[in-house]
Amino acid sequence: MATRKAHARSEGSITEANKPLGRNPGVQDMGKTEKSFETIPAGTAVTWHYRSTIGHGTVIGVHRMGTTADNTMYSVRQHDHHPGEPDILHHSGKALSRVQS
Repeated sequence: MATRKAHARSEGSITEANKPLGRNPGVQDMGKTEKSFETIPAGTAVTWHYRSTIGHGTVIGVHRMGTTADNTMYSVRQHDHHPGEPDILHHSGKALSRVQS
């Protein structure tokens, strides 16, 4: 019986298991929704805590848009990275603190 279901799916027939889901009214399509929060602008100096030290860097853009500024992921160019560490990191807005000049 399992072979028959797998074969039916591979030919494109729709069964209960692979029926497309209807639009969920509780989920927003971020590509078509105007954001109601401000992201951290590119060029903003930021810091973050990592283990027992503080990292320093500059936001270079949004890596993945979230539903709030805190859960949006940002790409950050690290100023003080060591050899072997990546130059660009990804952090959530909640983990970043703006540097006060």
